[in-house]
Amino acid sequence: MVTTDALTESSTLPETVADWIERAIIDGRFPEGARIRELAIAKELEVSRAPVREALRVLAGRGLVRHVPNVGAVSSGMSRQTVREVYGLRALIEADMARAAVPRLGPAEVERMEALLAQVLELSASGEWELMFQTAWRWREILYDASGNRTALEVVRQLRARISSVPHGLRDDPEHVTLNNIFYRQATTAVRNGNAEAVAALVSAFLCQTGDQVLEYFRQRVAGADEPAAGHRPA
Repeated sequence: MVTTDALTESSTLPETVADWIERAIIDGRFPEGARIRELAIAKELEVSRAPVREALRVLAGRGLVRHVPNVGAVSSGMSRQTVREVYGLRALIEADMARAAVPRLGPAEVERMEALLAQVLELSASGEWELMFQTAWRWREILYDASGNRTALEVVRQLRARISSVPHGLRDDPEHVTLNNIFYRQATTAVRNGNAEAVAALVSAFLCQTGDQVLEYFRQRVAGADEPAAGHRPA
């Protein structure tokens, strides 16, 4: 359980409070839809409500908290269990779509995917990682759209939206960027060769590895709550 002793050094008090609440959400203390009460947090952390209010705004920007009219701040439920379930389900659905899609891809689609791969690698090299991930998803949309399974594609889009906040920290991780680049290189080659099973296997492995990286990121975030505070506690 996250405790006030776990608060770590931060550049501002709202950021410190935001880190504490984020860890509590990740650790499952605030499941999806649970109300996060400013006053209760302020009392527990022995701070005023102002930094808690600002912290909740920060977390809303990360997608970890949403504001409901006449209710207040509620948790998105972005726990480790949610990540396991969502990435596991995505691996199954997206691999199946990829397998069905490859035989149906025409030369024009393959050419577009190759062009997008070039953009992904260029954006990666220039450090424009946010735009790189957006471009990479366009590659996958071309692939999945070719499967003809509109229902599955809509489900995947909903699952992506469900965890859209997760990669905020991960997207700045060079290891994840490297994993991303390797996947798109190998998958584009497999698409070009018409190897549906290889593409499906690559998609599944990529999503499982991404899920593992997210869980490791979560582990580090929660583990940080167990480290001694560096002479700092909100006051």
